[in-house]
Amino acid sequence: MYLMSKLGLLKGLKCYQGCYKGGSACYTYRESAGEKILEGKFSYMNRGVSLFDGRRKNSACGTFAEGRKHGLWSYRLKSKRHQIQLAVGYRHGFRHGLYQATVGEESIPRWVRHRLCLTFVDGLPVGRVEAEVNSCTISGQCDAKGLPDGLWERLPVAMGDSQRCYYEVWENGSLHESYYILPQHRTTRYPCAPTIQDQLCFFVRAYCQPLERIVTGATRTWDGMLGEVAE
Repeated sequence: MYLMSKLGLLKGLKCYQGCYKGGSACYTYRESAGEKILEGKFSYMNRGVSLFDGRRKNSACGTFAEGRKHGLWSYRLKSKRHQIQLAVGYRHGFRHGLYQATVGEESIPRWVRHRLCLTFVDGLPVGRVEAEVNSCTISGQCDAKGLPDGLWERLPVAMGDSQRCYYEVWENGSLHESYYILPQHRTTRYPCAPTIQDQLCFFVRAYCQPLERIVTGATRTWDGMLGEVAE
């Protein structure tokens, strides 16, 4: 923190260290027309206790440019029941680059691990999307507009004769086919409602979005929907 203050002063910035959103933060900023514009390094921490999670610790760190998140940010939550790590790249407030989340969740009789990895370009998910959620792996592709494209799969991690394998065929955001197959009848397709988008949205809204929202400075927040972003 001392080094942050020193570098900030050399650049003509002011340094703040104190209360921020129920926790504490240290950051540098400049004043413009009576406004505080965040600039440079930012770190946040919040410790608390809840009946459900016991002792709980939230943290976030990254860099601001002209009051917007810029570069790679790291978010963490650690409690008795959850351990979440989220890394998000930004470019002038828009999600750009890596988006990677790993979640450890207490579940009887053992901890369950979830993960999500994709890449954003100018605020839209573009390219390969891979996840492991609720004992299933999810994989697919998004086009240049962030829309699902091609074959998407949701497969059980532990394959068994009664396990369903779900598939969706997309073309530039339009769903052409949604079906599942059973391992013992691989040639038979059973039509079904699309479920992969719902799985991704639930994961992001439950674990990732609350962490990312702790510190403002991104122009938009992502709720897991492909092809669009919400304020």
